[in-house]
Amino acid sequence: MDIRYLLFLQSLRNASPQWLQVVFYWISEFIHGYLPIGIMAIIYWCLSKRMGTLMLMQASGANFVTQTVKNIACVYRPWVKDPAIIPYEGTLKNATGYSFPSGHSTAAVGFYGLLAKWAKDKKRIWAAVLCIVLMLLTCFSRNWLGAHTPQDAVAAMALALVCLLVFSKLLRWVDAHPEKDVVVAAVAVVLCVAMVIFALFRPYPMDYNEAGELLVDPFDMITDCMTNAALFGGFMIGWCIERRCIGFKVEGSAKDRVLRAVIGLIIVLAVKGLTSVLLKPVLHVYAYKLISYTLVALSVTILAPLAFMAVEKRRKG
Repeated sequence: MDIRYLLFLQSLRNASPQWLQVVFYWISEFIHGYLPIGIMAIIYWCLSKRMGTLMLMQASGANFVTQTVKNIACVYRPWVKDPAIIPYEGTLKNATGYSFPSGHSTAAVGFYGLLAKWAKDKKRIWAAVLCIVLMLLTCFSRNWLGAHTPQDAVAAMALALVCLLVFSKLLRWVDAHPEKDVVVAAVAVVLCVAMVIFALFRPYPMDYNEAGELLVDPFDMITDCMTNAALFGGFMIGWCIERRCIGFKVEGSAKDRVLRAVIGLIIVLAVKGLTSVLLKPVLHVYAYKLISYTLVALSVTILAPLAFMAVEKRRKG
């Protein structure tokens, strides 16, 4: 059923104009780019600390869960199941690893879904509708491009919604029990360590194509696990430390907020660039991913707030 559906979409795709393929491709790939992360960070620093916290927690946490499920299920891509499936060429670049569930769909539900909720709370109904449309288009685009089956997208949407519910309730629980933030962060770190150990020692399927190449290289899947574990664990640690030791505020003039965004983005990009230059050449890729992305998460939650708070204090002084 799922293959017939993808073949039907493939026939429509082949008969449609090239510009439509490009539109669906960019809708699909936008959600896995750096811009959504930058938008979430700016919301966290400058507009709504609570919404930014939830968005970053959802993004890192849901991606962490999605990657874990991928490595447990080990479901191959549609074109492996049936060679008649020919995905859109550009999709192959980022459609590596296993197929179930769809990481793009998980990210879309968290990002656009929370933006829609925020817009609705602000009485911006048109913006909320636009975000919902973009969320659904992103999930559908994974089928249209031939990168995922309908089950991959639907399961990812359900997983993302469950994570959103869990993290929303978790933040409300911490509001009622502020001293429990350490417990929450510690549990997250334990889960990340467990994921890393599982990824390293899990026996992966070792199936080869006709050219003698692995259908999915375990090295790539383990690397993805390191990245997602580092981001989630790093964010939860930074979130806890910021709550207890920093406590920055988003209030301020428009000029203050713009300056805050600029400082924050420069710091995050600098940390990412420096770790790439200094650590990548000397560390194993697994260690590099763990350290690099943990530092990126900490730069968002700790280094950037400390920097723009110091700048604002000096300006006021």
